[in-house]
Amino acid sequence: MNWQQPFQKLSIGQSRVIHAGTKIALLSIGSIGAMIDDLISDEELDVTHVDMRFLKPFDHDMLDDIFEQHEHIITIEDGTVIGGLGSMVVDYASAKAYKNNIYKLGIPDAFIQHGPTKDLHKIAGIDSETVFNLISDLSTR
Repeated sequence: MNWQQPFQKLSIGQSRVIHAGTKIALLSIGSIGAMIDDLISDEELDVTHVDMRFLKPFDHDMLDDIFEQHEHIITIEDGTVIGGLGSMVVDYASAKAYKNNIYKLGIPDAFIQHGPTKDLHKIAGIDSETVFNLISDLSTR
């Protein structure tokens, strides 16, 4: 992902679709989205990638579209899975009675040792190999 882009005005609370695909939607927030973008490009994956950009205000219209068009929803964040993007998506799905399969990826509620980011992402299950394996598994269901 080329981060050296000209400045542009952001609409508060509005997410953006980075890549359009079918069946599986991957919702990211924060810098981990660049890894997802690279993974989709490198592996030519048929998944939708949405950069949620904001947790508050939350883009409910985008979520409705995602839930209506995709069977599997994966959230990924480099923060805790408790109270973050994944929790907000699960809570919204429950409130709206969506029955999609939701997979929350992020930092577990546990002590994680110090080390290089790449190693810590692997330990937490938010590295490109783990995400690729999940997408591959879901693609065959």
